[in-house]
Amino acid sequence: MMGKLLQSVVRLSGFPITVAVVVLVVVNLMMNPLFLSKSTVSSIFFNYSPLIIATLAQSLVLVGGGIDLSVGGIVSLVNALVIVFLAAGREFLVVARIGNIDVCKSIGECSDGFSLWWAVTLALVIGVLVGGINGVATGEKLCSHSTALT
Repeated sequence: MMGKLLQSVVRLSGFPITVAVVVLVVVNLMMNPLFLSKSTVSSIFFNYSPLIIATLAQSLVLVGGGIDLSVGGIVSLVNALVIVFLAAGREFLVVARIGNIDVCKSIGECSDGFSLWWAVTLALVIGVLVGGINGVATGEKLCSHSTALT
């Protein structure tokens, strides 16, 4: 019974990747015992959450049998739009100033444009719209080559 279960698990397509991840975690734990500490894990999720979200979006497309090269471009567009919205109404965004002008404590305080919350929200809405249009155009086969759309 146990032999058949082990054989069926080994035949799964994700098994080699799972083994590789487990080996990497074990090696990291041997090299650094604090690897799975609360601060390290929270730091990994905080610093890499945008990449994790983009990876999950791409994996949905890959599971469906396609490939979407626009994910990176849309992520870059959203990042650029946040900066543009924060800097709206200025010649340029200044994080630190010299002279008699105060030093800004955060990017949101430096801007005469949108607040940080509104800039991020508006950029995300535009990113979802652009990605949605691309997804619908690809799904409905509005172009003979889906790669041309991305």
